[in-house]
Amino acid sequence: MPSKFSLGSIRNERKKDVEDRPGLSGSFVGFLEAVADFGWLSLLSVIFVVGWSCACAWYAERLREEADRVPGGNADSWLDWIGEVDVKVIGSLFIFSLVFRFNQCYTRWWQGRELWGFLIHQSLDFSEKVSLWIIDKSYADRLNRYIIVFSYACKAQLRGLSLADPEEDGEELVRKGLLTREELCHMEANSCWQPHFFLHLMRAIIAKVQVAEYTVGNTLILPKSNKIHEKLFSPLDKSVYDLSKTIGDCISIRSAGLPKSYDVMHHIFFWLYFILAPVVWSVTMGWFAPILAGLSSSIIMALINMGTSLVDPFGKDIMDLPLEKFCGTIESQIRAIEQRSKHPDLLNFADKSTGKPHVESFDDNMKSSY
Repeated sequence: MPSKFSLGSIRNERKKDVEDRPGLSGSFVGFLEAVADFGWLSLLSVIFVVGWSCACAWYAERLREEADRVPGGNADSWLDWIGEVDVKVIGSLFIFSLVFRFNQCYTRWWQGRELWGFLIHQSLDFSEKVSLWIIDKSYADRLNRYIIVFSYACKAQLRGLSLADPEEDGEELVRKGLLTREELCHMEANSCWQPHFFLHLMRAIIAKVQVAEYTVGNTLILPKSNKIHEKLFSPLDKSVYDLSKTIGDCISIRSAGLPKSYDVMHHIFFWLYFILAPVVWSVTMGWFAPILAGLSSSIIMALINMGTSLVDPFGKDIMDLPLEKFCGTIESQIRAIEQRSKHPDLLNFADKSTGKPHVESFDDNMKSSY
C-alpha cells in the first residue's frame, strides 16, 4: 500500500500541525476550559464561598459580643444595618438567570436527541427502499453498508474525532467487513466532513444504479421509457438529502454554544450574590450561614455544570446521548432489513393473491380448545 495511505503517518502529521499552531497550547482560555472540565473551578468556588461565610459568621459573633458589652454602640448599629439589607432581589434575578440558562441548555440536548431519532428513522427508511427497489443486490449491499458506516462517521464527527482514531470504530468496521481498508485510508488522507464522504458515495452508487438498470445488453434505454424507475430515483436521492440535512443540524448544535457574554454575566451574578448573602445570613443565622451557603452554592454549581454538559449532547459525559447505542441500533436493524428483503416469502406476503387471513370466530376457538 502506498505510504500516503498510512494511517500512522497521517495521524502524526495532524498532531504535528496542531502542535505547531501558535498560541494554541498556551491559551489561557483553553486552560480555564480544561480546569472547568475537571470540576476544579466549581470545587474551588464552593470552598471559597464556605470560607467567606465562616469569616462572616466569625465577625458577626464578634459584633454581637461587642454589642453586649457596649449597648447602643457602633456594633449595635452595624448589626441593625446589616439585618435590614435585603438580598432577595439579587437572589431572584440570579435564580431567574440560572433557570433560563438551564432551559436553554436542556433545549439543545433535546434537539440533539430528536435529530438522532430522525437519523435512525431516515437510515432505516432508506435501507428499506434500497433493499426492495434496487434489483442489483451488489449495489444494494454497498448502499446498506455505507448507511451503517455513515452513522458511525456522524458519531465521530460530532465528537471532533476521525473515524480512524483509536477511540472510534473505524478499525472495528473494517474487521466487520462494513468498510474497506482503502476506503478508510482514503477518507483519512483527504480532509473533509467524513459523513459527507459517505453521502457522496451513496449518491454516486444511486447514479450508477439508474444508468445500469436502464441498460439492456448494449442498448441504453431512455429514462422516459421506464416511468416506474424514474419515479423511484427521486425518493432515493431525497433520502440522501435528509441524512445530509440531519447531520448538518447536529453539527450546528455542536458548533453554536451559548454566548460567552451570557456566561460571564451569569458568573457575575453568582459571585455578587454569594459575597453579599453570607454577610446578611451570618447576622440572622449565625454559624448556620456557612452550612446554608455551602449547600446552596454546591447545588447551583452542579446545575451550572449540568447545563454546560447539556450544551453539547454528543460527547462522552454521563448526561450525553448514548450515540454508541444509536449506531448499534442502526447497524442491527439494517442487517435485519437485509435478511428480510432476501427472504423469498417477503414478496409473497405482499402479493394480494395470497388472500386475507382467516378470522376464527369465538365458537371455532371454543371447539378447538376441547
